[in-house]
Amino acid sequence: RSRRRLDAEHAATRARTDDEIAIAVRVARKELDVERAQFQTERSRWEAERKRIMGELSAAREATAKAADDAAAARAEARAAPRDTTGASASAAFNHQIPTQKRSGSS
Repeated sequence: RSRRRLDAEHAATRARTDDEIAIAVRVARKELDVERAQFQTERSRWEAERKRIMGELSAAREATAKAADDAAAARAEARAAPRDTTGASASAAFNHQIPTQKRSGSS
């Protein structure tokens, strides 16, 4: 009879241990699910940030290419412009084109 009682106590202890293990596994799985969700959220944030940065880089590259094209066009236009062969500077030539006005009277 005591052997049966020991076997029953052992079975009960084992059942409690199995229950505790099952509970611990469920808790660990829930914690893992929470960690996965947090990881996915963080991953989504980083991906959105990466896309934003890549967009800014692309816009900067396009702006740089446009600026280079504009500069090349300006250089080509400057090369094609007629040159002053008198040796005078462009600003002096420009200044000679403006008639001077003399003020009359005093203020």
